[in-house]
Amino acid sequence: GKEADTLEGRIVKLADKIAYINHDIDDAIRAGVLNEKKKKKNITDILGKTKSKRINTLVLSAIENSSDDIRLADEIQQPFDALYSFMYENVYTNPVCKGEERKAEALIRTLYEYYCEHTYELPSLYKNVTVTEGAERAACDYVASMSDSYVLRIYDQLFIPNSWIE
Repeated sequence: GKEADTLEGRIVKLADKIAYINHDIDDAIRAGVLNEKKKKKNITDILGKTKSKRINTLVLSAIENSSDDIRLADEIQQPFDALYSFMYENVYTNPVCKGEERKAEALIRTLYEYYCEHTYELPSLYKNVTVTEGAERAACDYVASMSDSYVLRIYDQLFIPNSWIE
């Protein structure tokens, strides 16, 4: 859309890509889909072996190489593209991950619908969004702000009877 054509839109797009790829690496390792040996060593040697080092490398490269155009240095862009391709081949299209995706979508949808109907339970920031932009936007923003572990904790609190939890 038009937002991606603005400087701010391109910054947000790159920031999102950096964030989700790095988050997805950790999720894939926790799920057993990826292990440290399977990660591309030459990519992690350049970008960094930990999430914080990769994010630091990518953000600094964007800052140092951007002006009117948002870009990474070529020596950083190439391994970043290779990392995305690697994640696409090994994680995003992996049948184990795709099978779990349905469950995650159901959790998110359920929480979204719940908060659309129970806006009085939203934190004050999102109650204000309800007033200015509507319940759907407020519920969407609130659920989108949640970490994976927080989604599970809130879902448990709202929908799982205490007597069922061991």
